[in-house]
Amino acid sequence: MNRPDSSPFRILAAAFYDALTLLAVLFVAGIPWTLVMGPGFEQHPMSELAWQLYLLAIAYAFFAWFHVQGHPTLGEKAWGLCLRRTDGGPVDWYHYNRRFAAVLLSLATLGLGWLWVFFGGQTLHDRLAGTRITACTTESH
Repeated sequence: MNRPDSSPFRILAAAFYDALTLLAVLFVAGIPWTLVMGPGFEQHPMSELAWQLYLLAIAYAFFAWFHVQGHPTLGEKAWGLCLRRTDGGPVDWYHYNRRFAAVLLSLATLGLGWLWVFFGGQTLHDRLAGTRITACTTESH
């Protein structure tokens, strides 16, 4: 099923909205961690690594909750976008895991993976994962 591609501006705006939402989620998720671990937990190197892995797991679960169920994230919904496989099907765990790993690569390149959207209409992580951000239609939810 062919769905229209979305403009780079809409894709990046949705990513910005999602980044703000994720920041709020990570802030709230950090509260129980700091209450349990106590002040100064970051002074120990293994505690800092555990903290970073905990936040990464929260981010993974947050986006998986939306994408694997076939729902747009808050940013995608605000901009009328949906994440689909390149063949038009819904995102499954295989494609979601590939996309999440590729997003980490996009982050490691200081966001250059998102700028790839200007060279072909999709981000680097979507190209690598076999997914595509498209304009949502009523039947794509």
